[in-house]
Amino acid sequence: MRHCIRFIFIVSVTVLLSACLFHRQMSWSMEVKMVNNAPCFIIPEDIKTRRHQMVNNGLMISRLINGSYETVWVAPIMARSNYFPVILDQCLVNVFDDWQERQYAIDTGIWFDNEIEQRLYHAEFLLLRDPETQQLNLSERKMLR
Repeated sequence: MRHCIRFIFIVSVTVLLSACLFHRQMSWSMEVKMVNNAPCFIIPEDIKTRRHQMVNNGLMISRLINGSYETVWVAPIMARSNYFPVILDQCLVNVFDDWQERQYAIDTGIWFDNEIEQRLYHAEFLLLRDPETQQLNLSERKMLR
């Protein structure tokens, strides 16, 4: 009986640890900063992004409205040949221009090396208007880890 309980315990711990070690991250964080009174979204540098060619097909932008996020803009569907190149330390292409004083969530897919692998990037942030200058300021950033 003792050996059976010990065996079950060892198997359970092994299964739990292997699930933790092999869990694949579902979403990566984007950096957010203000450029020309509009948010700028940057893919952070890591081993993967440094060594591979990256493209994306635009952003999905959601606003916090009545306690839940509602999509307010999605990049138009485009042919793969028209995807935007991603350059480290530079803003992603963003044509949305209706930024208001609200909380936002941004999502985008980044493809590596001709779509061999994809990562989903996400950022949440709050824009507030400066009462003196009337410019939007980045008040708070929530980044996934």
